[in-house]
Amino acid sequence: MIKLIFSYFLIGLVCLFSVSAEAQTYKFTTLDYPGAFSTAALGIDAGNIVGWYSDADYVAHGFLYDGTTWTTLDYPGGIDTNAFGIDGNNIVGYYYDPNDVTHGYLYDGTTWTTLDYPGAYMTAATGIDGNNIVGYYTDVNFNYHGFLYDGTTLTWTTLDYPGAIYTDALGIDAGNIVGGYGAAGLGHGYLYDDMTWTSLDYPGAYMTAATGIDAGNVIGFYFYADGFRHGYLYNGAYTPLDYPGARNTIPSGIYAGNIVGLYSDAIGNHGFLATPVIVIGGCNTGVADQLFDTGYKMSDLISQCATIATNHGKFVSCVDGLTSGWKKMRLITGKEKDAIQNCAAKADIP
Repeated sequence: MIKLIFSYFLIGLVCLFSVSAEAQTYKFTTLDYPGAFSTAALGIDAGNIVGWYSDADYVAHGFLYDGTTWTTLDYPGGIDTNAFGIDGNNIVGYYYDPNDVTHGYLYDGTTWTTLDYPGAYMTAATGIDGNNIVGYYTDVNFNYHGFLYDGTTLTWTTLDYPGAIYTDALGIDAGNIVGGYGAAGLGHGYLYDDMTWTSLDYPGAYMTAATGIDAGNVIGFYFYADGFRHGYLYNGAYTPLDYPGARNTIPSGIYAGNIVGLYSDAIGNHGFLATPVIVIGGCNTGVADQLFDTGYKMSDLISQCATIATNHGKFVSCVDGLTSGWKKMRLITGKEKDAIQNCAAKADIP
């Protein structure tokens, strides 16, 4: 993310007009660990992505990808390692020991720490936010339960959706937890805010699961009776989210609108990154909607142009000024600059 200084007055105007108020469009990028048999991207934080890949011997390894370098993550002495969530330098996931027992872990870039729910048969850590970690465990009767682990007080809390036959916790953000539960023979997603459990069911779906959350945006997957998985984004309304041409799509992690997950095609399983693109007046620029460290995106600044411009010419001129600056800062290419400017010129704004 890039540091920029904005006028507080202009930032306040963003809510009055939004270029990206239309249905969000994404640019999809395949993520395949070099030489891997299959890859899944499961967690994202800023520009860092974690997940797992399997090698030619079908052994699973975790990975960290920073957009340039792929780093393998293997729990010392573990048989298989999976990385599921990331927050800053902290990564969570699970591994199998030589006795084929599953354990959760926390890795801070230097130290590996095993996370086992007290008395559980198996434990898997799947999401992290600050010192709070979520996941699921099975008891001695092989019943599944979600959990919240407080890394500050070192306390474990069981999470069971009321009346459910099983519960898992998959994602956490600012105290809000998402996951899945089973009841009456069907699977459902949920959102839990430490007080209220809210069931999430994609309309018409046979099964729904919620896998990640960020700033009130929930992602997950669902399937109909045919068994094919489809992704979704939920922020008060459900929006389909499928990798183009894929048989199955399973979104798993979200950060600032950027979504990672897994899709399958005729070849096998692949990770993916879905990046929001800038859309102006229905015109898809195809340019990634980058996030600045102020918390505002490129589309927000274009919205500011639309708000302050008194006519179309001034709107186009404002956008030209923005994109010329972004190109000089090497945030976008000349081709991307032209794409944004062309869409601004075509838009019926203001």
